[in-house]
Amino acid sequence: MSSPEVGAGSTCPACHGETIRLVRSGAFGRSDLVRCRTCRTEFLVPQPSDDRLSEIYGADYYEPWTVEDGRIVDVMKQLTFQPLLDACRIEAGAALLDLGCATGAFLAEAAQRGAQTYGIDLNPVAIAQAQQRVPEARLHAGRTDDQPFRGVDFDAVVMIDFLEHVRDPEAELAIVRERMRPGARLVISTPCVDSVLRDLMQRNWPQYREEHLTYFSRRGITQLLQQCGLRVESMGPTRKALTLAYAHGQMKAYPVPVVGLTVAVTYRLLPMLRHRPVRFRLGEMTVVARS
Repeated sequence: MSSPEVGAGSTCPACHGETIRLVRSGAFGRSDLVRCRTCRTEFLVPQPSDDRLSEIYGADYYEPWTVEDGRIVDVMKQLTFQPLLDACRIEAGAALLDLGCATGAFLAEAAQRGAQTYGIDLNPVAIAQAQQRVPEARLHAGRTDDQPFRGVDFDAVVMIDFLEHVRDPEAELAIVRERMRPGARLVISTPCVDSVLRDLMQRNWPQYREEHLTYFSRRGITQLLQQCGLRVESMGPTRKALTLAYAHGQMKAYPVPVVGLTVAVTYRLLPMLRHRPVRFRLGEMTVVARS
């Protein structure tokens, strides 16, 4: 049986399509998961309230990272970030902005390559930790539309696990586009709703979280970037480095049927592999666009 159309007034945040189908009623509290019939992008209607998102993004939001030894987490992130940094094609002295910079792991890698580093994150605790990690970085606890770092234009902008959290992705990208130098690169890593893993796992896809407001399709994000004056240069799957211990902690924080049980059993049976980073495809895509 086909899914019913949702009420008038809902438009796709990627392509502006107005024919929206219900995927899952009450996916997260009052929020339904819906799909654009034009580009297949999925999103939450209505979005969680500011109070609810503030509750989710509390001081302990990054606590699941701590289940793994900090040195191993650094190795995991280095393995994940290297291809993304390569995509930025930064040279020494280039200005790089990390949106959703968290505790500064990506900025630290960029600084080692000689970049002038800038970061924005809503979480002031994470920003404080990022400042300790990268003392020379210029950081802002808040939002992009606060317009920090006035007078600075960027050679590269990265959005890793960021755009899916934004209430208005087009407005966010429009602000970013204004701050990019001619020829600058925008590197995005975000869940891909038409990935093989999403199609296989359906509602058990681990990317389905209440704070993820939009799940872009490849067609949808391409149209969105074009609408913002950005040209897609390349698109492919993101590979993230994880350990069993880290995945086990994530499944405790964000339970997923079947997946959580599989990870828990593997964690118990293979202790020698708990802390070995391995690259996985988790149904995310890396998109590189040019100004």
